[in-house]
This record gives sequence, C-alpha cells and structure tokens, in this order.
Amino acid sequence: MKSLLTPPNFPAWQTRQYQDILTNLALHIRPAEQGMWFGIDPSPQRQFYFFLHRFRTQYQRSENRPLLQRLAYALYTNKRMENALAELLHALVAPPEAIHSIQECLHQLPPAYWKLYRLQHKLGLSRWKRLRWGYEGIALWKSLDLHLQASFPYVAFSTSKTTFLRMSTPTRGPNGAPQLQEEFLAYIEAVQERKEHHLYINLQDRRCPREESHRSWRQIFKYLGFQEEAYRCACIESLGAKFPGVVSVITLDKDSLFYYQKGPYGGKTVSVDVFQQQLLSQMFDKKDSGFFWDPTLLAKGLQARCKKWMQDVEATYFAEKNFLSRKERRIYLEIFYSTLIQEVSRDFTYVNISCKDAIDRAGGALGFLYFFLLKEKNPDAKLEHWASVLFGPALIVKQRALFYSRFSRFYEATQYVMDASSHSL
Repeated sequence: MKSLLTPPNFPAWQTRQYQDILTNLALHIRPAEQGMWFGIDPSPQRQFYFFLHRFRTQYQRSENRPLLQRLAYALYTNKRMENALAELLHALVAPPEAIHSIQECLHQLPPAYWKLYRLQHKLGLSRWKRLRWGYEGIALWKSLDLHLQASFPYVAFSTSKTTFLRMSTPTRGPNGAPQLQEEFLAYIEAVQERKEHHLYINLQDRRCPREESHRSWRQIFKYLGFQEEAYRCACIESLGAKFPGVVSVITLDKDSLFYYQKGPYGGKTVSVDVFQQQLLSQMFDKKDSGFFWDPTLLAKGLQARCKKWMQDVEATYFAEKNFLSRKERRIYLEIFYSTLIQEVSRDFTYVNISCKDAIDRAGGALGFLYFFLLKEKNPDAKLEHWASVLFGPALIVKQRALFYSRFSRFYEATQYVMDASSHSL
C-alpha cells in the first residue's frame, strides 16, 4: 500500500493547472497570434508569466483593450478547481472511511489537517523559496507580485446567483507603494461592461502601528517595516471610487486585540450587550480600526442591517446566554462575519474574500462560509468539496497547510454551530 506520507507528483499536478489556464485563455486569441501571447518556452508556468508580461505591457499602452478585458474576465471567472482539488486532497489525506454527513466530515478535518502539515515539506516548494516569498510579502521595501508565485485566481464555489472567487491581493510592486495589477483592472472593466457587480471582502490589516504596539508582536513588526498591510488596503479600498457602482469594498478585522479578544478585551466573561456595543463601536465609530465600509453600502443602511444581523446571531446561537466567555466571543465574531458576507453578497455577481495570499485568513473564512452553504443544503454546495475550499488555497500557493491559528479559529466556530444546531432539535 502506498504510504500517505508519499505525496503524488505535485509539480506535475500544478503544471496541469497552468495548462488549463492557458487552454482557456487561448480560446480568446487567434491561433496565429498565440505564439506572441504565450512564447515558446515549453513550461506552462513560464508561458503564463510571458502572457502576464505582454498583457500588462499592452494595458499600460492602452492597446487592444476589448481583448484584454475578455482575457482578464476569463482568467478570473472561468477556472474551476473543486474537482481537481478534491482529487488532490484524496490522494494526500485519503480518509479511512466514506463521509456521508457534515458532522462526519468535520470529525475528519483535524486529522486531515495534521496529515497535510506533515506533508508540506515534501510537496516541491523549497525552504529557500518559501522564505523568500514570505519576505517579499511582509517587508515594505520589497516588491510583491503574487501572480508570479503560483497564486492564480479561480472560482472557489458558486451559489445560484453569486460566484465566489479565490484570489490573492490584486496589488503588485513595493509593499509600501503598491499598485493594482493590470489584469485585475481589466477584469473590473469587463465586469462594468457586462453591467455586473463585484464585492471585495478584504481581510488584510488596514491599521497603522499605533495603540497596540506594546502588546502585539505584529504591531512591533509594523514599526520595523514588516507585516504592514495598510498601504495595500488603501490601494484596494480606493476601488469603489475608481469604479463607482461596479465595485464595493468591505474590510473586516482579522488581526487586532479585539478580534483575538485579548488585552483590554480579554475578560473571562462579558455581557452580550456590552460585547455587541464594543463590536459596533469597532466597526463604525472607532477611527483607525480594522474595518472599512464602502460609502455606497453605508448609504443603503448597512449599519442598521449589521445591528439586525447581530441580533439574529444572538437569537440563533446565544439565546440563553447573558454573558459570553472569551471563546464564545471569538465564535460570535466568526458567525457574524459569515452572516454579513452571505447577506451583502446577495446583491453581487462576483465576490472575493482575500487577505494577502488568500490562504490563511481568507482560507478559514471561505471554509466557514462554505460550511453554512452545506448546512443550509444549498444545491450548489457539495460535501466532498468542503475540505478543498478550506485546504486547497494554501496547497496550491505555498504547498502547505493553512496556519494552525486560522484553522483552529475556523474549527471551534464550526463545532459550536454544529453543537448548537443539534441541541435545538
């Protein structure tokens, strides 16, 4: 029997994914011109890089804009990964028995996580490249371009009206002075031409290094020029002004002391009313918080809707509780974030949930959102794809498991919802 610690040929698997992208893009390019777009290198990954260089050059020169928009739209919206990722995960962490329910699948996720964790240094990405890519993403003076780090966009999953995209930050260049990728701008222009709408859920940390510097290692790193994401956030949050009525941006806090319920927010128990008021203050009153709201959404009564969704979360999952423990407050935040995303996304054609790489913060958020689709028996959600949504992005981009802190946050919230649902029956 083949050992579970002997991975399949991951580089070959990834090469096939790049070939799929090229095949899809080639449908929009005349056969006689495909050599000019993809080059002559036999490597599909190198051909994709060649394509990006030509695409960006033509976009900067304002050449062939209709063609570029078609190509960008295809790049972002045509690549599906559910089946390919499900097959990869089955080969890596083949479950010992068939899974027929959400509860059975949930029970299998922790052992699957640890199997992936033990495999992550055998999947083809060298330790040196892993360190170099990490450094490029956190140092303000380094240039970052995630489309050159195997982080290609694809469809994570779809509902009847909305398509959720898996994509990394659409910025490139120095982390201290980023610019939007040309291919992403062309994609948004295509969305505009089609009279569609895009919701960008940003999970990067928009806060400047101020009040929490003496309590948080992350804030100390910010002072030293590392882990500073505020510049990328500002670039992304400007999309609504650039494309009014086409793109709406929401930034949710995934990194502060409030999110982790530490420091001044780390009390053993806090009343539900006090916690909800703290959350509302963080979201809408506090300056330099981890939240940002598109003005057009605020004009449509988003703040009042958030209050209602908070009450719904309380009534459904915390109805008999006057006080919340620190763990329960963390879980409340995850449920509320997912509720907010589900409700707001109903008015949009495309939605992405992205941090920097869209593999840890975003990976956990996508996995939790997909869990609710499964729980609601959404016909477009399949049980065998749940682990792919959760684990797939980190596998593709960094050939590793998502960070345990993000997985454990996802898991404790999911388990709580399942327990609460069983008690209500």
